Order: sequence, then C-alpha cells, then structure tokens
Amino acid sequence: MKVNKTKTNFMVICGSDADRLPMIVDGLVVNHCQRYTYLGSPFTADGSASSAVKAHAQDKMAHFNKFVSFLHKNNDVPFIVKKRVFDAVVLSAVLYGSTTVWLVGQPNPDPILGAKLPSRGDVLKRAFYFHNVERKPSPTSAAATVQEVLRFWETARIPTMTAKSAVRKVKVLFKTGRRS
Repeated sequence: MKVNKTKTNFMVICGSDADRLPMIVDGLVVNHCQRYTYLGSPFTADGSASSAVKAHAQDKMAHFNKFVSFLHKNNDVPFIVKKRVFDAVVLSAVLYGSTTVWLVGQPNPDPILGAKLPSRGDVLKRAFYFHNVERKPSPTSAAATVQEVLRFWETARIPTMTAKSAVRKVKVLFKTGRRS
C-alpha cells in the first residue's frame, strides 16, 4: 500500500504539547493536524462540538455559494425548480456525514432501560438510532421508541397516554430535533 504523504496526519484531542510532536513512521514524517474530516464529518482537535459545526458549515459554504450563483444566472426559473436544485445540491451536501445530531448527541443503540425516567434527549437519541442507523422510516422509528418507553413506564407503574398519542408526540419531537 502506498501512503499519501499529503493526507497522512494525526490528531490529538485534549492531549499535551508533547503528544502533538511529529512522528516518524518508516521514514515518513507524520504531522499533527488541528482538523480532520472523516466521511464528511469534521472533527477538531479542541474536541468542541461548536468548532466541528463551524468547520462543517465552512466546508459546505461553497455549495451554498454555487446555488446563489445559479439563482443569479437563472432568476426566471420557476420556484419549484429552484427548490429542487436547493434540495439536490445544497441540502444533500450539508447533510452528508451528519449522522451525529449535535444538540442531542450520538444516536443511542441501547434500549431505554434503567432506574430513571428517560428524558426527551434519551427518546430522541433512540429515535435517531432507529432512523439513522437501522434506516427505519421516521414513523417506524417513533413507534419503536414509544414501545420501549411504554414498557419502561408500565414497569414503573406510571400512568401513560395511549401508544398512538405517544407516537404522535415523538414524531413532533423527532421533526423538531431534526431541524435543531
């Protein structure tokens, strides 16, 4: 295997300055980097989610600028065409690599269990897991999440709303969480 010298770097998150010194591997000098993009998702050496979101926005700004240029050159195009171009070009580029929902955290693969009531964040993480990882449609993800929550609440003997009403609430929470 041939190593690409320009793309080979390493990153240290929350380490010391000594951890960031260049390494020599088989005669190749491997330098420390402040930022790395993996499958479209940027990671920053400071470990901050806000830095990663800013880096993601900067990376995708070129797609938005191309769209603005398209609008200026094609201002007589019907709105529906503009929306389709936006969805195809800008939205797909911005969402590429966005399996992490920054305000909620990583989708949770573990069932809702434990000794404390699940928070809205717990419910959202689980719904996002079903939707983003298991690739279930959002109504199915909401229903699967509600089944886990209702099982938990029944075990705790907490009176609940109907499953149908709970699914409706999770769908609203899911849509709101996706836009955040």
